[in-house]
Amino acid sequence: MKAQLLLFIAVVTCSTFSIAQTIPGKGYPVKISLENGRVREQVFFNQQSQKVIQVCNLTVGETYAVWAVPFQGCPVSVTTADGALSGTTFEFTAFSECMEFIMCRDQENAACSEGAYFSMGCRSCEKKGGFHEKMAGLAVAGGISGESLIKDVFIGGDCFDITNVTEIGSSDGKGTFASGSSSIGLEQGVILESGSIYNAPGPNNSNSAGNAMTGGGSDPDLTILTGGALFDIVGIEFDFQPTLNMINFEYAFASEEYCEWVGSQFNDVFGFFISGPGISGPFSNNGANIAILPGGTYVAINTVNHISNTGYFVPNQANCNGQTNMTDIQFDGYTTVLSAVANVIPCETYHIRLLVSDVGDGIYDSAVFLKANSFNAGGTASGEIIVPSTGSNFVYENCDDGFIVFTRVGGNLSLPFVVNYNVLPGSTATPGLDYAPLPGSVVIPAGQTQVIVPIDVYSDFLIEGTETILIGLDNSCQCSSLEMTFEIQDTPPLDVLLPNEDLCAGIPVVLEPTISGGVLPVSYQWNTGANTPFLIAAPATNTTYSVTVTDQCGSTDVATSNITVTQIPTAILSGSGFLCSNSPSSINLSVNFTG
Repeated sequence: MKAQLLLFIAVVTCSTFSIAQTIPGKGYPVKISLENGRVREQVFFNQQSQKVIQVCNLTVGETYAVWAVPFQGCPVSVTTADGALSGTTFEFTAFSECMEFIMCRDQENAACSEGAYFSMGCRSCEKKGGFHEKMAGLAVAGGISGESLIKDVFIGGDCFDITNVTEIGSSDGKGTFASGSSSIGLEQGVILESGSIYNAPGPNNSNSAGNAMTGGGSDPDLTILTGGALFDIVGIEFDFQPTLNMINFEYAFASEEYCEWVGSQFNDVFGFFISGPGISGPFSNNGANIAILPGGTYVAINTVNHISNTGYFVPNQANCNGQTNMTDIQFDGYTTVLSAVANVIPCETYHIRLLVSDVGDGIYDSAVFLKANSFNAGGTASGEIIVPSTGSNFVYENCDDGFIVFTRVGGNLSLPFVVNYNVLPGSTATPGLDYAPLPGSVVIPAGQTQVIVPIDVYSDFLIEGTETILIGLDNSCQCSSLEMTFEIQDTPPLDVLLPNEDLCAGIPVVLEPTISGGVLPVSYQWNTGANTPFLIAAPATNTTYSVTVTDQCGSTDVATSNITVTQIPTAILSGSGFLCSNSPSSINLSVNFTG
């Protein structure tokens, strides 16, 4: 037998024994049979210091976790019969269908005679999985990255800025859910569970569904909410920049600890811890837990149940005074749909941690269901300035117009969507003089995701410098489109030059105009009929060439080049005579020049 993980060393120790022996002070064995690979049993010492526990229905070769959970804070410990493993919790591999353990208490504390809890759960046993195993009711799916769960499901549409998405705990405890309306009141979204998410779908055929996953752990924020040891911590955390002054989302909490363990130390815990500018609380980075009831009470098993805050609780088991969705969901009880809310400062950076954990032991699961598309930290629209002629956010006066492209983000595509915006006071362009006034809102028709609003710029032919239109989007989903700037610039004058040329007849010359100002691209039209950026000319006589250049805004300028052609002179020699070899002599020739 080999230990895989030893988490704590108990302050009390147990002596070993052979179960066939009669051991004074240990009493007769407590016999336990595992149900679905897990059990939680209260053990009474009855003035004895140790208690023998025999556990059966183990599967040979599987890995199990054991917990000794104190009652009212009394130190307890558990050990294998041979003493090979000992502590408040440890793992072991079963070598027999039945195995023996000893639980012992603090002999110096008389109050500890009231007992403790012995818990065991299988870590390696096969889990059920997949949508296909559900006939009806809640369905789940795993194998999805934390970033996709947040951006594509929880937020939906990847609208406002999300960064540094980090997963916490086992990936088995994270996924998506669907068909949850008939049970938890949320149709679909993200599930975080302190066990395998495949334990969540119904039917509710067990009072103790769950499985141990990652062993013990610690978290500074969850520890503030509970005094017990934490196990199977699962969660996701990320940074975000809101564009609204308040964020909110919807959720429900469910647990197998309901209702027989209400009021006990098995108070499985969860929290939504937010930190950042303007947030003040006792949690990490002065953070606050926004998983609270309207009155400010933290939501937990011991605060929302069949006895306390019953208006927020839905029973799903006979011991919860009711059975509601036995075929749809496994959990014995869950909350109604609740809202998490926090006041924030737009475009500041905040950090949020979404966590759930077992407390006391790691066998009975609890889960948080986060409604899809409900994390509302920004608006539902984005805007972008488009100017085709410049490819930027500015337009030249007396040139092309600009456009605002508004896009809906998320929401119901089958309904029309109203985008509200306004021209901000800091604008320097004047509506009615520099551009056509803009409406204060525009409707994206049903079935469409975008609408285009033209910005019609007027031409006043005055040199005014750059003028701006500042556009504020009321329901922006990104800080980058919360305020958009559209610039109107004076059209730069177009100037075209062609040099004059002197050349000899028959010698070609390349005429290429020099262009300054204007708005590219430009077009060319030569008086020869050519429309190329340059012209190759070889005139026989003096000739004038001209080119008309037109820029993208329609401005034109004409340049001319005067070509002066000089004829090439010729000379003709004539005459005759005789020359003798090696004898100096002269001949008279005549020269006739032309040109």
